[in-house]
Amino acid sequence: MKKRLTAMVAAGIAGMVVASPAQALCGIGSAPVIADVRPLVDSDPRGVLATVTRRLADPHLSTVDRGWLLATQAAAYSTLEQGDEETAAADRGLALIRDPRLAPYSELVAQKAAASNDPAMMESSLTQLAAARRFLTPGSSADICSRAVSAWLEFWLGRHKDALAHMMQAYRDAGAAGLDAERADIGFNLSGILMKSKDLVQAERLNALAIQWAEAHGQTARLAAAYYVKGLMRIQARDHAGALTLFERSAGYARRMGSAQFLGFTALSSCESYVFVKRFAQADAACRDAER
Repeated sequence: MKKRLTAMVAAGIAGMVVASPAQALCGIGSAPVIADVRPLVDSDPRGVLATVTRRLADPHLSTVDRGWLLATQAAAYSTLEQGDEETAAADRGLALIRDPRLAPYSELVAQKAAASNDPAMMESSLTQLAAARRFLTPGSSADICSRAVSAWLEFWLGRHKDALAHMMQAYRDAGAAGLDAERADIGFNLSGILMKSKDLVQAERLNALAIQWAEAHGQTARLAAAYYVKGLMRIQARDHAGALTLFERSAGYARRMGSAQFLGFTALSSCESYVFVKRFAQADAACRDAER
């Protein structure tokens, strides 16, 4: 946990939460074979792994279904911070899904890059995705997915302008295609990129929509993330007292789903805000919690 939090501070915690490799990076066009487990990747990764393992044993699975199961397996391993297993699952998926026109392709490429934490591999993955888009129909589910995961990789590499362009296009195309759930996910990711780009008004508007969608659909993990990111937005607005209230709301959802990772996020950022409001004893306690 301490190693992961240190990496997040270096890269920008908002980026990690907004488009974390622990989340399934792109559910657009995903198959019914994972419809019930995909929303549980963050909240119940071990349960997801057990279900995926059972389903992978079915000899009658189509190649695409098997690819989606392996992408979901990789995402669940990422939630558990098991990078080697995440890489192995993504590699198995890419050995099957070689055609970039198949929607799992982009996510598998991105999951492998995410597991590596290696900027060179992320650059290589971006090159792969850009080359593959030549064969995709603009606005198709595979194209939207490719742009969404490219945005995440660009964001991780610190190229916020390129990330914003990709994610804005994915957001518009998902709306035009009537992909409401996917548009909500992309909108949440877009809010984080806008925040890092200093467009706080639009960032908070999209964050509010993400919270509204998550509350309506009982998405505990998304609520933990969205309230956390909303707290970061309040820090950017120099409202540390407001941020602390939001971090506590995020922590409440994190406790509900048993996520040490999100509790680490909230403790680390609460530590910073407690210092700004001169509550030093609470700052010390929050910092100690983050280091556990």
